[in-house]
Amino acid sequence: MRITLDIDGPAWKAWAAFYTHVSLSNKVEIYKTRTGFHVIGYGAPVETPEQVIRVRRWLGDDPVRIDLDEALVKAGKPFQILWTKKNDFQVKLLEVVENRNLD
Repeated sequence: MRITLDIDGPAWKAWAAFYTHVSLSNKVEIYKTRTGFHVIGYGAPVETPEQVIRVRRWLGDDPVRIDLDEALVKAGKPFQILWTKKNDFQVKLLEVVENRNLD
């Protein structure tokens, strides 16, 4: 399953989440945003939205975003939505790691 993170603040927090995510997922991407980073992992071994939210908390995702997504899950609506362009700012891909050992 895909797990997305929105991490604002010091870069070390985002890179720590990125490299931890690499140990959980088949492929992980990190993007620079205007105020922080987006980390997206694909193929994590979680099955339910509740498990996704627990992993996101553990990896340091924005707590407000998690709270909003919890409400969306309860309402049966899509969650984990990140933007790629906002107010003419395009996120910049910094690194991609494919973890073939998890396949």
